[in-house]
Amino acid sequence: MRRRIPTFYMIMLLALTLTTASSLNAVRCQAPYVKPTVLRPGNVSGVVVLKIYPDDSVGLTETFEANLEKPRWNVSIPRICINMTSRPVGGKVEQRASGFVEMPESPDPKVEEALEKMVLDIVAKGSGNENETKWHVNANFSLPETIEVSVELSSYGNVVEKYSDINITLEVTLYYEALNMTKSDVRDIVVAWPILRGLIEAAVIQASDELIDLSIKLEDYTIGPDSATLLFEARVSGNLVEGLRRFIEKSITPSTPVTPPAPMPEIPKEAREVLEAMLSLLETRYAWVEDAEFNMTWDREDGAFVFEGYTVYGGDLGKQYKMVWTTLLRAQLTFMAGKGREDVQKLALEVYDLVTNSEFDVDELTVSMDVNLDEGYAMLNLSGLKIKPKSIPDFLSVVSLASEVMPSNRLTLVVQGSSDAEEMVEVEIPLAAEEYIAEPVAVGGRYRIEWRFKKLGAIDRLKLIKKPNTIGIIDFNYIEVKKTVDGAEYVVEIFTNSSLVEMPTFADDRLEITVSGVEGTLGALNASIPKTLVNGVIVILVDGELVKPSVKLMGESYVVYATYSHSLRKLEIVWSPPDIKITVDRSEVDVGGEVEVSGILRVLGNPMAGEKVNIVVDGVRLAETVTDEEGRFSARLKLEKEGEFTVKAVYDFVDQSFESEGVMVKVVLAWYQNPVILGGMAAAIVVAIAVIVILSRRRSF
Repeated sequence: MRRRIPTFYMIMLLALTLTTASSLNAVRCQAPYVKPTVLRPGNVSGVVVLKIYPDDSVGLTETFEANLEKPRWNVSIPRICINMTSRPVGGKVEQRASGFVEMPESPDPKVEEALEKMVLDIVAKGSGNENETKWHVNANFSLPETIEVSVELSSYGNVVEKYSDINITLEVTLYYEALNMTKSDVRDIVVAWPILRGLIEAAVIQASDELIDLSIKLEDYTIGPDSATLLFEARVSGNLVEGLRRFIEKSITPSTPVTPPAPMPEIPKEAREVLEAMLSLLETRYAWVEDAEFNMTWDREDGAFVFEGYTVYGGDLGKQYKMVWTTLLRAQLTFMAGKGREDVQKLALEVYDLVTNSEFDVDELTVSMDVNLDEGYAMLNLSGLKIKPKSIPDFLSVVSLASEVMPSNRLTLVVQGSSDAEEMVEVEIPLAAEEYIAEPVAVGGRYRIEWRFKKLGAIDRLKLIKKPNTIGIIDFNYIEVKKTVDGAEYVVEIFTNSSLVEMPTFADDRLEITVSGVEGTLGALNASIPKTLVNGVIVILVDGELVKPSVKLMGESYVVYATYSHSLRKLEIVWSPPDIKITVDRSEVDVGGEVEVSGILRVLGNPMAGEKVNIVVDGVRLAETVTDEEGRFSARLKLEKEGEFTVKAVYDFVDQSFESEGVMVKVVLAWYQNPVILGGMAAAIVVAIAVIVILSRRRSF
C-alpha cells in the first residue's frame, strides 16, 4: 500500500524517535482492533483494576478502547502502534519495545512513487553506567536520484559533571533536477555558509548563556554535473539540558518578528513549563542506560516506519519515572491554572499530590498502544505498574474524586486483593459503610469488587483484611466463574499470576482460559473446582500439551495447582475418566506360577507418567507399580491358589478410583501337584521298596 508523509511529519517523527530511543524498544502491534461502526466523541470504554498488596502498595492495570470523533482538519494523521515490556534481569531492568508509525495514503501519484523508492535505516547503540553514557548512531536516508543523507553521531555524557560532547558527521547529496536546483544554487550555499554558520553558532551559544558550545563546519563539497555532495562536521558540547532550559527561557513565540537588537520576549509561562517538562525526559538522575540498541526502517510495502530495540537500565527506574511524571503534572497544573472547571483543577492537584507522595515500581511495566485518529479509534493497555501511596485510603479517595469529576458508565473499576509470598489480601465493604459506598455491579468472593466508574462514594472506607497466603501464588489475579447444574449454582475460583486475555469459558468437561505473561517468567494457576462438576481425572492442557497438576481435596472442592512458562497461552482445565488397558502374558498358569500384567494409563489420549497403579486380583490388591514416560506399567504376580481369577488395574485419583476391564487368568494344578496322583505315586514307591526288601532277603537265604 502506498503512503505519503509530509516533510513536517518526517522531521517530527525522526526527532521523536531519536529522543525516545533509550526508552522505546520493540514487534508489530499485537493488540486486536475492531473498526468502530459509530464514531462518538468521548466514547471510551474499558476496565481499571487496582490490586491491593499486603505491603499497602497498589498494582495498576488499565485497558481502554475509544471511538473518537474523526478530526476535522484536512491533514491526515499517522497511525501509531507501540508495544513495550519491562522485566527485571540481574538487579537491572530490561525494556523491550517495538511498533510502527503508518503513514496515510497520498492522493499525489508522484509522492507515492517517490515513497516506493525511499530508503531509511537507523541503528543506535548505547552503553554506560551511573557516571557516564555513550551513544553511537548511524542513519541513512535516500530518495534515489533526489536526495541522499548519511549521518554518523557519537556522543559522550558525564552525569556527574553534567557535561555532554556530541560529534556529528553529515553527508548530503543533492540531485539538481529532482530538487529544482542548479550548480549555482549550491555554490551560493557554499559561499553563504560561513555567515550562516556564524549566525547559528552565535545564536545557540548566546541563548544558552554559553552553557552550550556549537561548531558546524563545511569540511568538503563536490559540485558535479548532475548532483552535489556536501560534507559537514558538527560538535555540540557543554551542559545541554541546562543550556536548553536557558534557550527556552529566551525563546520567542513564532508570531514575533525578529528585529535585532530588540529584546526577545519570553514565551508564555505555561508553554515554557511544558517544554521544560519534556527536557526532564533527557535528564539522568536516578536511572541510567547500561546497554541499548535501537533500529528503525522504512517499510515500503506497508508505508510505515517500523522500529524495535531494547534498553537495560541500572539504578532506580521507578524514581526516574516519578521525576518525569511529577514534572509533566506540574506543567499541566500550570497550564490549567485559572482555566476551565474548578473540579477538574482540583482533581489534577490531588493527582499531583498523590504522585509526589508515592513510590513507583516499573520493573514489570507493560504498555500497548494503538492510535489511529483518521479512522477514529484508540486503544491502550497498561499493566505491571506498582504504586506505593502514602496510604491506601488516600489513593482510593483520589479514585473516588475522579469518578465524580469524570463519571462513565462505560468504564469499570475493579478493586482486588492480591498477595506476596507470606500474605494475601481480602477486600470487603463493611456493613457500617454500605450506605456511603456505591452499590457494586459484581462481588467476586472475598477478593474482588466491581463498580461502574460513576460516583463511587467513600470507597476509601473499604475493609482490607490480611491473611496467610494459602494458595501458593505471588501477585495473583482473581477470577470467578459460575456454572449452573440441575438448578444449583456452583462457583469456580481461579487465582493466577498471569494476565487474563479472555474471560474463562465453561464446557461440560473443561474450563478454558487464555492468559499471557512476560516470556521467560513462570506462570502459576490455582483453581478451586466443586466436586459436583468433576467426573474423572483432572489434568491441564497448556496449548494442547498435557501438564499434570497437583490436585488436593479441600472440603467439597478439588484444589488444582500447576505452573507453566509464560507467553500467550491457552489453558484448559479438563476432567475425564482415564483410559486404562491391561494384558497378561498368559491366560493359564500353574499354582505358584507367575503372570506378568502389562498396561497403559492415558487421559484424553495423553500418557500419564509417574502415576501409581495397583494390580488387583478378585478385589484384592496384590501389587503396586508406577507408570513410565509413555504411561506404561507392568508387574509380576505369583498366584498360589487354584481357580479362575479376574485381574484388573486400579488407578486412584484423590478420592476417586478408576479400574480397567478385567482379564481372566486360570490357575491350575500341574500333574505333579495333584494330591491323588502324588498319593498313588507315594504308595507305589512304598510297595516297590517293600518288594525290593523281600527279594533281597530271599536271596540271602
